Amino acid sequence: MNKFVCKVSDVFQLKDRLVVQLDMLYDDFAPHYKSGESLKLHRPDGSIIETQSWPEMFFPTNLGRLACLSVEDKLSKADVPLGTEIWLSENEEQQRNTA
Repeated sequence: MNKFVCKVSDVFQLKDRLVVQLDMLYDDFAPHYKSGESLKLHRPDGSIIETQSWPEMFFPTNLGRLACLSVEDKLSKADVPLGTEIWLSENEEQQRNTA
């Protein structure tokens, strides 16, 4: 079973990666997430893609900022439209909570 967490509010195509900005503060997202974790992206057209992700780190801190994640470089900006829902696997969350 999967768990809805938030939605994509913006997408940035950088030279070497795609960054998605979430509609949730990093402070609120971090307890649900582990770097490198697989996410399910439920796109507005009903299709679902799965990708690994890594947090974009801001200095001096991510606290108080909207969460931003890098996703696999095989994805383009067109693959992750605004409003795409971010879902986590319940299995991965359970593993995180027992570790």
